[in-house]
Amino acid sequence: MPIETPEETQALWGQYFDGGDLDSLVDLYESNGALIPQPGAAALVGHDAIRSGLEQFMSIKRTFSLSPRACVRSDDVAILYAEWKLAGEGPEGTPIHLGGLTTDVVRRQSDGGWLIAIDNPWGTAVAM
Repeated sequence: MPIETPEETQALWGQYFDGGDLDSLVDLYESNGALIPQPGAAALVGHDAIRSGLEQFMSIKRTFSLSPRACVRSDDVAILYAEWKLAGEGPEGTPIHLGGLTTDVVRRQSDGGWLIAIDNPWGTAVAM
């Protein structure tokens, strides 16, 4: 079933990530969508690369929250902003605390649904 609104992509992203549903999470992206895995890193483009990048975050024992802030829409493109926080521990038990203001570009597809074209969880910190 197509995603009906740009905002729904973000809500589903949080739900799937929190629930550990990697397949559904990757399906939220366009086939040539891009994910910025960390500030200064090259974008991961395409489902296989995005899956690989997301697997690393999902392997962390974590708590996660996503708080939508705004959606700016123009015809078939929208930009979404949300604050996110991830707390957990790495494989060796090392504490991890990450967070930021995500900036995501979503686009309406030919079926009328919305998918993520660009996922930048680091907002302006991504400067390369």
